[in-house]
Amino acid sequence: MEAGNFPYNFPVVIKNKINDWKILSFSNEDWCLEFKNTVLEFREGDNIYRQNPYWEESCNKKKLTLKQFFELSSHASDRWMYFDYKYMKDLFPETSSVCESINWADLGITDFKGVDSALWIGNKGAHTPCHFDSYGYNLVAQIYGRKLWILIAPEEIDVLNPTRVPYEESSVYSSLNFYTPNNELLKIRKAYKIVLSPGEVLFVPRHWWHYVENLEVAISVNLWVPLEADHESRLDESLVRQFISSISQTLPEEDVLKILNPNEYDFLAGANSLTIIQKCVENCQEFRKKHNTRSNKSNDTFKLCCNYYEPVPQCDLRSYVIEKSKNHHYDPSVIEKSLKLNHSLLFTQNLINAYCHPTNITAVKERLLSQLER
Repeated sequence: MEAGNFPYNFPVVIKNKINDWKILSFSNEDWCLEFKNTVLEFREGDNIYRQNPYWEESCNKKKLTLKQFFELSSHASDRWMYFDYKYMKDLFPETSSVCESINWADLGITDFKGVDSALWIGNKGAHTPCHFDSYGYNLVAQIYGRKLWILIAPEEIDVLNPTRVPYEESSVYSSLNFYTPNNELLKIRKAYKIVLSPGEVLFVPRHWWHYVENLEVAISVNLWVPLEADHESRLDESLVRQFISSISQTLPEEDVLKILNPNEYDFLAGANSLTIIQKCVENCQEFRKKHNTRSNKSNDTFKLCCNYYEPVPQCDLRSYVIEKSKNHHYDPSVIEKSLKLNHSLLFTQNLINAYCHPTNITAVKERLLSQLER
């Protein structure tokens, strides 16, 4: 089946489709054997109240074997650790027990293998700030432990106050802090919440916002599945990249590093932004021509999963905010790195967010494509 062909435009949980995945029965010892004595780099943070989201740049780095991680996580701690967003191909050979166990064909996805997946390992409190992925849709298989997901419809974009600082080419972050939240979250009207348990698969539709947090030691694997509509998003992202690139050329290097996510630190060594935009324009134009003439295709995934899914329930975030406020206490002695920005850098951040707001970028894209059609 075509990789991007998935039927839902709302989040769903798919049950009883991956029960035969061998890694669902792995113990801590089994996982340690797979990793051997490899030293892994975890993001580390604390459970103290913060005004801003816990950006990756604010985290400490902690190097541990997986055995050491399990041992540390077995004791109560005010620190969380996350080995996140790690591609299987960089961790295991394709013929490993872990990779061979992951069979996305059980969900009708035949174009990708286990080695194409990403792995996430963390203890209680490990989390990813609220964001949406620029490309494709996301399938997340929960393997071990429980994980909280809060999903928010794309139309809530203004309430979520998107930010492109820290800049990451494939993600648009929200400025709202879901880990230690305040009442700003109560303005969100369409929020959905689910606790994902082992053996369950979550479908995250294209451009849906999501906040993710481990409720205990948890392991999950995911697959980002490309869509033809990604040609639209790649043009959007190329326009953002061009603006941030031009801004970066006026800043000292230490300030550039403060507006980039750590995985973008080689940003300035990248290809010419205008060349990228031109190629993305051509691909987007071709996609639009094809999209306007294509016929509907059958959907094998729907046939495979229609009897196994449950819609993720809508929720009121008030109870979530109240419960979170009980568990985190403000400590004025903790000074967040993100609050140390000088006046000039704060202005730069606001300028980037004003220019690169997704609504504005879409308008620029449409104007550009319209002019090229004349």
